[in-house]
Amino acid sequence: GRRVAFSRDVGGNWDVWLVDMQGAISRFTTDLPLDLNPVWSSDGRHIFYQSRISTIYSRSVIDGTPEAPLLNEKTMAYPTDVSADGSVLLYTRATSLSTDLWYVSLGEDRTPRAFVRTPFSERDGQFSPDGRWVAYQSNEAGHFEIYLQPFPGPGDRIQVSAGGGQSARWA
Repeated sequence: GRRVAFSRDVGGNWDVWLVDMQGAISRFTTDLPLDLNPVWSSDGRHIFYQSRISTIYSRSVIDGTPEAPLLNEKTMAYPTDVSADGSVLLYTRATSLSTDLWYVSLGEDRTPRAFVRTPFSERDGQFSPDGRWVAYQSNEAGHFEIYLQPFPGPGDRIQVSAGGGQSARWA
């Protein structure tokens, strides 16, 4: 809760940067082009981010070790949240036709799994504080609305917005 991670373009190269509460800014990534969409681990020790459009990397904030690829998709993918217990990374995966929500374990088995996969665009999922639900936006209604769905399932989704909604966050 003392630093903010963000993406910034300097000289045509997007990197992840950090700013602390005193205003000190530092570049967090430098080696790879197009580093975007940083997401903190639940313990604040790692940052997950999209790089080179289709790869999600993990890098320690504590010891400065180099980034390590966590997931390499064949299409655009970016992280959106980490479960409160730190065991699962939720991400948006895009194709030319739609975007869907996927997840991957941060343990031994790193097999990507579809969470919400439809012909529509589901994206920007956020875990509930207890990890039992994911809030996300979908354009199935012809415009974006916010839905809740049990994680990892099964269970029916619940539409919680009316008249539009984007960028859901839990409190």
